[in-house]
Amino acid sequence: MAESNSELSLDEKSDGKEIEMDNDNNENKDQINNDQPHETTHDQSLINSDKKDKDKDKKDKDKNENEELSQTVKLIENPEQIRHKFKLRIDKITFRGCQIDNPRLRFILGGNFKIVDKRHLGGQIEKTGKLGKKFTTGKSPNYNGGSGSFSNTFTTKRKFSYQELKEQNLTIELFDKSCCGFKSKNHGDVKINLEKLANGNIQQTVKTEIHEKNSHKTTCEISFLCYFQEIFTFNLHFYCWRGRNLIAADSDGTSDPYVHMKISKTFSNFFKKGGVFGRKCSSKPDFNTLQPYWDDVGRVSYYGIRSELENEDLICTVYDWNRIEKDKVIGHSEIEMRGFADTGVLQGALYLKTGEQEGETNPSNVKDAGYIDGLVECEDIPPHCQYGDIIMLKPGRPYLAVEVLRGSNLNSTDANGFTDAYVVVEWDGFRQRTKVVERSLNPQFMETLYFPVKLPFMSEAGLVKKGSIKITVLDQDEKGDDFLGVAYISLKSIAHGVTEKYDPHDGTNVQKETRVYTASLQLVFNGELTEQYLETRSWFQPALPNDFKLENADLFGIKTPLEEKYRKREQEWKKFIPKTHLEAVEYPISGTDENFCEHFIPTYMQPILLPHELRDKQEIIRTVKCIPFENDEETFNGRDDVWCSPNFFLDLKKGSAEEHAMLIVNMLLGLGLKAYFCYGKTYSGDPHTWVMTLASNGSVSFYETSTGKEYVLKDQWGGYKDSEQSLYDALATDTDLDQPKKPLSKQNDELELDSDVDEPVKKKIQTNTNLPEIEVLTENREKLPYMNLSIVSDNTNLWANIQPSLDPCKIDYDLSDRSKWLPFIESVDEEVKPFAEPSRIRPKVPAGRIDLMAYQLQSEIVAAYKNWRHGNHMRTYFHPKLPGVMKHLLYYYEMQALGKLDSSGHKDLLIWKGKLTAAAPVGYSFVGVPLNFNYTDNKKIIKFLFEKFDYHTEVNPDVCFACSVYIKSYFNSVCSVWVFIAKMVPKPKEKKKEETKKEETKKKTKTITIIITIIITITITIKMIKMIMMMNLNWI
Repeated sequence: MAESNSELSLDEKSDGKEIEMDNDNNENKDQINNDQPHETTHDQSLINSDKKDKDKDKKDKDKNENEELSQTVKLIENPEQIRHKFKLRIDKITFRGCQIDNPRLRFILGGNFKIVDKRHLGGQIEKTGKLGKKFTTGKSPNYNGGSGSFSNTFTTKRKFSYQELKEQNLTIELFDKSCCGFKSKNHGDVKINLEKLANGNIQQTVKTEIHEKNSHKTTCEISFLCYFQEIFTFNLHFYCWRGRNLIAADSDGTSDPYVHMKISKTFSNFFKKGGVFGRKCSSKPDFNTLQPYWDDVGRVSYYGIRSELENEDLICTVYDWNRIEKDKVIGHSEIEMRGFADTGVLQGALYLKTGEQEGETNPSNVKDAGYIDGLVECEDIPPHCQYGDIIMLKPGRPYLAVEVLRGSNLNSTDANGFTDAYVVVEWDGFRQRTKVVERSLNPQFMETLYFPVKLPFMSEAGLVKKGSIKITVLDQDEKGDDFLGVAYISLKSIAHGVTEKYDPHDGTNVQKETRVYTASLQLVFNGELTEQYLETRSWFQPALPNDFKLENADLFGIKTPLEEKYRKREQEWKKFIPKTHLEAVEYPISGTDENFCEHFIPTYMQPILLPHELRDKQEIIRTVKCIPFENDEETFNGRDDVWCSPNFFLDLKKGSAEEHAMLIVNMLLGLGLKAYFCYGKTYSGDPHTWVMTLASNGSVSFYETSTGKEYVLKDQWGGYKDSEQSLYDALATDTDLDQPKKPLSKQNDELELDSDVDEPVKKKIQTNTNLPEIEVLTENREKLPYMNLSIVSDNTNLWANIQPSLDPCKIDYDLSDRSKWLPFIESVDEEVKPFAEPSRIRPKVPAGRIDLMAYQLQSEIVAAYKNWRHGNHMRTYFHPKLPGVMKHLLYYYEMQALGKLDSSGHKDLLIWKGKLTAAAPVGYSFVGVPLNFNYTDNKKIIKFLFEKFDYHTEVNPDVCFACSVYIKSYFNSVCSVWVFIAKMVPKPKEKKKEETKKEETKKKTKTITIIITIIITITITIKMIKMIMMMNLNWI
């Protein structure tokens, strides 16, 4: 962490020098006292007394300095106590449900002020600590007796240690101000922990409560934007950048391009690194090319908060290098930094200003100059990070503003009869969303979203090309959001709007005029108008020129048919497909999206620039598999032919096999792999889609989206050419297809462990695995789950399988062979353009929230067990030590599902299974099940546990339960949720081995005693007989 980002709470001092100085001074005073024999005894006693007092002061000072030094050392050893500078900014404050005359709000940032009542101990009321920084709003300009807003914006900077964040709060007080200007009455408050605020959403919604007797009464709901972030020095590393289709500047038709990057300077932090200095870098030239690649561009520093950095523009200028003449500008782009820290990807279009003067503003003298993209890595980021995609306004820049006011008569999608609605607004590649209004069919949003107008120069033609505004209303749900409806706003409607005043939010508090379009939009669902409405206002700021009418900006986006050129070509294309094939399987060329718009299949696909952390093929497959599957009939109310657009699928975070397959293809294309969308049939006769990749060694891999399983067909095509193979080897992940990975155990297999199991049983448990992730298929192995394959498609073309066999195991996959694969597009020069903006992969759920989610789910499962058993008069006991061991096992199960468990990992998995055995109570049998869920709906998970497993009904009074939860976070806020639930029941009582041995010994001893007795008896009897016989002989 940079030194400028933190400070010690105690001042550093040169203690040694001060002590030495004190010692020197005391020695001098002693010398003076010894050289004054003429002083009186009284004077001498005063001097000695003074000396003693000073010696005491010195000792006290030394003691204090030593304590301060020790505290400083402890402070350095404990980073939690180091203080960091934070910036707070509160804006766009709205409220509703307020029933007081003149509502005001007071915000109090931090502070450790406490009132302690010690009167019951014989003391008094004590006030300790200090209040934090206070802000008070003015009068609401639009209060209507229930809801309103405040125009105030509060900004401050203050230092906190990470420990203080855990202990202090942002307090919001609601009070009523009397006409005399005095505070009349407090009407409730709410406290937000600063650590949660620093890791929470920028869009905050809270409720103030007042405590009356033994009840809590909600008095107001407050929504506001709250930036609470650490001021930090961000060090950005730009690498692996490339340009495409640049302008030729040299006579040989090429250029020697290099790129210069910078972030605009700010003089408010002149002496800070990243304030003025260190904000630009340049690459080295890449000679004689129009497709340059710059491996390392350089590093840029930025001093500020993360939200400010993400609202900056990266200004990229591409030059043509010249040895003698001045370097020429051949392209310019201003790239939004939004999302850079989460995705690590930036991209933008280049344009070039032409004309006699560099400052020429004629739009006809602006032309396209290619494309530029690359990776950026933030080498260090603050540990606390807010989330929420909010655009902050910049002075002098034009914006399109969309104010989402309220919804009415929305459909109920939740079991409680309400909906948790939010709105997503899209325009020109930007996507923003409002807050979520919970439990309402008539939600009040009262929120304005701003979209920057990305044009080199404002022009009517440029605006028309950017298209309509798309507004989607969704219901938030843990198992995947529900689609409520969609509406569009034409830019033409805004250009013909009514002139009104608006607040530019530029700090001047001066309203300006612009043309505003106010509408109650009727939502469309399944292509039909509904009775759901959304009220909005839209405008451009600053106002468009009066001659901008945007007459050609027609409304589009609903019920659009397939382009005529594709429909005509389809008829000719299918003439070359064998009739037997057409009868056996479909050959679709298009899909219909959620808005009844029909699109050519390749236009669904385009490479996605992935985060630099997401470069592994197996992780991509796992990420998409963890997105819940849902049939179109459920999502679209009976409609079963929907192929959702990629961005819509990422918004819903649920969908059918088609959407999962297309997303995998787009992500693998982003890795540079040859990935294809496949359409065919399964053995059940149902249409199905999956993913195919072609490897450099001639093998073909199929990925089944529903299971995440990979099937490999060896030697199914000719492989790459040498140049293509080198590129593939550089991009593809290393996977030895000849060595299948160890299989994954069944998801629902129960683990039956005993604390004293013998070795053979252990071995049986450890080898209970039967779901392999990768199968290398040969003629002797089981067949693929797919019966036939009719078409494959990528983002450039679509091919029909015209080979004699449709069986995927008997097909040659050389797509360049026209006798086997019929291309839909004949000309290689014909370009296929995607119909949607590039998909943007959202970040992972922060680690802090993941830990909280796991804790809450585990707590709710335990509480559900206790409540059920308590209601049935049963004792409930959860083992305190087992969850930690079980959580380690769940981690290894997830790594196994991810394909990241090597031989040593498998050994670790077996070791932890052994530890689980050892940790279980002695004399108990262990029965448990690890379950994997791809949703985070706690209620649904608990319902599944109670319906599928009857552990909670165990009647044995000595039963012991154990529960553990592990959640793995993936990109796009996707989660893999593992739950391990188990019960332990005492085994039937058996005689102890020692008692058994004693009994066996007694039996043996008794047997031996009997035998010895018999032998002795026989021996004595024989001797008696002999004696009698001898006596008889003597008598005779």
